[in-house]
Amino acid sequence: MTPNIKMSSNSEYSVYDYLEMAESAHSKKQALEYLEKALEIEPDNVDALMMKSDLTLKDPLSHINELEKIAEKERVKLEKQNFFKDCMGDFWGFVETRPYMRVRYELIKCYIDLGMMKLAKQNCVDMLKLCENDNLGLRYTLMHIYAYFEDEEALLKLYEKFPEDNAMTLLPLSVLYYKRLDLTTAAGYLDKLKKINKDLKEFVNALNNDELDDILDEMSPYGYQPGTAEELVTEVEENHFLFIQTPGYFDWANRELKRKKQSGKKK
Repeated sequence: MTPNIKMSSNSEYSVYDYLEMAESAHSKKQALEYLEKALEIEPDNVDALMMKSDLTLKDPLSHINELEKIAEKERVKLEKQNFFKDCMGDFWGFVETRPYMRVRYELIKCYIDLGMMKLAKQNCVDMLKLCENDNLGLRYTLMHIYAYFEDEEALLKLYEKFPEDNAMTLLPLSVLYYKRLDLTTAAGYLDKLKKINKDLKEFVNALNNDELDDILDEMSPYGYQPGTAEELVTEVEENHFLFIQTPGYFDWANRELKRKKQSGKKK
C-alpha cells in the first residue's frame, strides 16, 4: 500500500518534504517554520506534531501530555477506520498505522527517561499485540524492563517467543539472575554471550576502569556490528535504566570473566 502524500496547492513540496527540511534545518526557528508549512497541508500529521512538540515544550511532562493527546487522537481515527479490528498484530505492515506506532514508541522512551517504568512496560506489551513481528524491536526494551522488575516468568516467556541470542537478550537475563543472587545462572548467560561476542571481556573491563573512550572512538556512525563491542555499547546506552539500577553487576561480571579465563588456563 502506497502512502497518500499530500501536496500544498501552492507548493511543489509535500508534507514529508517539509519534515525532511525540518530535520536538517540549521536552527530551531527554521525547523519550526518548515513544520508549520507541513501542518498547513496536513494539520493532523502525527510526525510533524511530534517534532513540533519536541521543539517547543521544554517541560518533559508537558511533552508526554502532548504526545498522549496526539496518540489518542490518532487511535480514535484508526479505530473509526477499523484498523484495530482488521489489522491487529500487523500494524507495521500498513502505512496508515505507522505514525501511530511511532508516537507510541516515542512515548515509551519518554516514560523510561522519567522513570515511569510501569507505563513503559504496559505500552511495550500493548505494542507487541499491535505488531506481533515487532518491527520496532520493542521486545528488547521489554526484556530489560522485566529484568528491572525481576519478573522472571515474563522475561523467560518473552525470550521463548523471540528465541535469539545477542547482547540485547542475554545481558538482561544475566542481570535478572544476578539481582536474584542466582549467580550460577547469571554466569551461565554471561558465558553464553561471551561465546558469541568476542569483545565482551574487553568491554566489561574497559567499562569498569573508565576506559571506554577508545571503543567509542572506533564505533561506526552507520550502526553497530553484531558480536562486537559496538553492540555492547549500544545495548548499555539504550537500556541504561536497568544497569544504573544494578551498579555492581559489571564489577561482578568483570571478576567472573577473569575467573573463567584463569580457570581455563589451569586446565
